[in-house]
Amino acid sequence: MVDQIQQFEYHYLIADGQTSPAGIVKALTDSGIDLEGFSALPHGPAELQIDLITDDAKVVEETANKLGWKLSEKKSVSRPMR
Repeated sequence: MVDQIQQFEYHYLIADGQTSPAGIVKALTDSGIDLEGFSALPHGPAELQIDLITDDAKVVEETANKLGWKLSEKKSVSRPMR
């Protein structure tokens, strides 16, 4: 039985198929960002959508701007807590 729901914010970015999702995650963690999770999935024939889930989306936005990445608008996702 689920007792509580935890909500997280996330952004996604679209990267070319040559970009490593691990490289993007490493760049964020090297900048001191603690991701709650991430996922990568095909977005088109030569692109990836990389979702970056965090409890502080503002820090991800600031870091992405410094790195020259274009993020989606902030979104939210929830998960059950036990």
